[in-house]
This record gives sequence, C-alpha cells and structure tokens, in this order.
Amino acid sequence: MTTEPPIDNLATMSPQFKKDALAYVLKDQLAAKTATLNLPDDFFEFNPEFNVIFNGLKEFVEKYNCRPRRHELEEILNAAMKKDKWDETQRKNLMAALDLLWKYDEYTPNRVRDKLYDGILTHNVLQVTKQIPDYVQEGDWDGMISAMSKARHSISEEDGFVEYWTDIDERVERRKREAVRRVPTDFAPVDDLISGGVPRGSLAMVMAGSGYGKSAILAQMALNASLQGYTAAFLTLELARDDVMARMDANISGIEVSFVAEKPKRVYDSVVKKFEDHHVTPGRLYVQYYPTKSVSIHKIEEFVQRLRDEEGITLDLLIVDYFDLLKMIGSYTQKHEALEENTEILRGLAGKYDMAIWTASQVNRPGIGKETVGMEDIAAGFGKVFPLDLLITVSQTEEEKIKQVFRLHFAKSRLGPSGDLVFVQPDFERMRFKALTTEEAEKAGLYPKKKTAAKAKREPRSTILGDPASA
Repeated sequence: MTTEPPIDNLATMSPQFKKDALAYVLKDQLAAKTATLNLPDDFFEFNPEFNVIFNGLKEFVEKYNCRPRRHELEEILNAAMKKDKWDETQRKNLMAALDLLWKYDEYTPNRVRDKLYDGILTHNVLQVTKQIPDYVQEGDWDGMISAMSKARHSISEEDGFVEYWTDIDERVERRKREAVRRVPTDFAPVDDLISGGVPRGSLAMVMAGSGYGKSAILAQMALNASLQGYTAAFLTLELARDDVMARMDANISGIEVSFVAEKPKRVYDSVVKKFEDHHVTPGRLYVQYYPTKSVSIHKIEEFVQRLRDEEGITLDLLIVDYFDLLKMIGSYTQKHEALEENTEILRGLAGKYDMAIWTASQVNRPGIGKETVGMEDIAAGFGKVFPLDLLITVSQTEEEKIKQVFRLHFAKSRLGPSGDLVFVQPDFERMRFKALTTEEAEKAGLYPKKKTAAKAKREPRSTILGDPASA
C-alpha cells in the first residue's frame, strides 16, 4: 500500500484541491474551526471569489468559534462588497461562486481532510525549522520548543489552552457572542429562557408520558433548525424513517398526517415551496432509523463520523429519539449507574463534535398523572438526570386538557433558571406545536388567578385554572 508524500508547501496544492478544501471547510464544523485559522491568507488568491469567501469564513470563525450558516456568511460578503464598492457583475460572480461551493460535493471528504491537515501540519513545522538558526543564535531553547509544539498541534480538533487570568478579555468578549453558538428550538418562549437555544456541546432532554408527543416535538425541533440553516439529524429508534418524515411533511403542508399519503402532489408542492421560498437557505436534515435496543451510543457516534467521512458534514443538532430505547453499554450492578454512564457518554459526544443533542425519556409510574412532573419522576433511574444540561418535563391537568394545552416545565437547567414553564398548544393531526407567549397564556386564563397578599396568607395556594370557556 502506497501513501502520498506530505505536502511541504501549501502553495503547490492544485487549484482543484483548493476548491475541494474550501467546499469542505464551509460544511464541516470542526475543520472550519481548525484548518481555516491555519491556512495562509493567500491560499485562495488564484480565484478572487474563493479568496473573498475564505476571508469571510475566517472572519466569522475568528469571531464566533464556529462555522457560519449560509445567510450569515452572505451578510459578511455583502458588507465586504459594499465596502469595496463592487459592481453588479462582481456581486453576481461572488454569489454564484458561493452557491457552487455550498452545493459542491464531488470529492471524498476524509481524503480532503487528511491531505489538508497533513499539508498544514508540514507547512507549519517547516516554518518553524526555518527559524531554528535564530533560536540557536539567541539561545532561546524554550521558545524553539514551544514554537515547534504549537506547530505540531496547530490543526488539532481539540480546543487550545485557555489560561484563566491572562485570557479574561477573550472570555468576556466570547460571552457576548455566545448566542451565535446556540441552536434554537424555534419555540420562542423556550429559547428566551435559555438565552437563545441549547449551546453546542450540551445535552438536553424532554421527559413525558406516552401520548404527549415527545417524538413529534423533537421532529419539529429538527425541522425548524434545518429551516434556520443549521445542519441536523433525527435518529429514530422507534418510528420508521418514513413515518418521521410524514410527520415533517404534515407540519410543513398542513395536511393531517393520516392523509399525507393520499395527497402526494400537495405535499410535494408544499415542501418544495417551503425550501425555495424560505428566507434562509435550509440546512441539511438527515433522518435515520435504527431498531429499538439494537444500537448503542457508540453506533450513534459511528453515524456522526460517517457523515463527516462520506458527506463532509458536521452536525449542529443531533436528536436521538429516544434515550430509553438505546442499547446500554458497560457492566454495572445498579441500573441507575449504567444510565448515568450512558448519559455522560452521550453528552461527551456532543462536546467531541461540537453539536447540541436533544433526546427524550419516559415518566415513571408515580409521575403519571402528577400535576407537575419533576426530575424525580424520570423512568428507570434518577442517574440519567445528573449529566443533563437541560431537562424539560411535560405536564397536563384536567383543566389544561379541556383547554387543549400542556406545560413544558424547566425541571433542571444549567442554561438559565429552573422552575419556569411554557404552555404549548399541540395539533397532533398536523404535528404542529405552538409555544404560547406569557401574554397569550394569561389571556387564555392558563395561569392561576392572582390573590391579594392578605388572602394569600390565610388560604392555600390555588391550583384552579381559569374558566375553560375562556379559551
């Protein structure tokens, strides 16, 4: 077996490979964060449009530490064109080049990654070796060793070293921009409570009893994330792949899910129109089926890695529907220990690939019928709760059933205050879920009636909701 020699000069890479490389780093989250910042500024000067696109990509990555969605990159490019006073022909050529690169996939992603990373590594190491005589002359042995170490690890997909005291400016600035790294649920009241969405590297869970629409809610999250330009995947361990996509088709078309198969043209036209007319170019949305209890978290990681190797894609959002149906790994005397270990592994997967993960779990028997489901009501063991960054439970009283709403309760949140709630109106026929604003919920009489302070001291807190007729 022969291997290609390492590239000792990035400038000698062919224009075709540079095109492949740019298309790859535009799609791959981890490559965008590593390779982009290590490529020389003149790497794409052979093509003026590619050069501008690369500089726009680099500007976004330097600022937000993640790859941009297409409309975010377009904003940077439009600002650059306006600053340099490009004419209409130049604008069209640049946007045509961006469209070409965004859709271009005529390359093998893992080969591009390996060759690009090897080239950057060799280039950076050689740059240091050229400076060795200067280090020797100055006797700066520590500086030489440090420079060589940085060169060797320049394209690592791990985050670099951060020092608490000296990196304070960077840390403060990064927090101001943190919202860009979050993946929204597109339930506006929910996103408002968690600063815009679930951060990449985090694990969130929705917990509910049977029939509350856990899978449908997660499917809507994946669909909405894609429509906002994020790359998402929905892994189903319960429903067939076509059943999940039928729910998404119903959500978009407004056709009752039971009639989706009977109205193919209307479904087709609705989906195509949604894709073409949406104000943001939709991101890719993958749906994959695995039989119940047949797949472990390691298999989930294989799927994520396959996307990188075969499609050149790193996910922004991964949904696993749902956690209780995964095959547990490891040998433990207590089930809760195995559950906690597997939840930690799943959260580790989110961090490794810099993506947000949502999953779901069942309510245990004592939790069924409770007015407000809490952390202690999670099925099969409390150990699942500890590694979670966000746990949202679904509850419903008899009055809320009449009003046709249920509550999302923030049972645990590292992303904001716990204990908050959001009311949701479900449409199970069309697989649509609308989160109500506080004003809408108050108007519908969903919050307990307010009492005077004097009465509140003498009477227990009322749990009676508003008049059902008011909804």
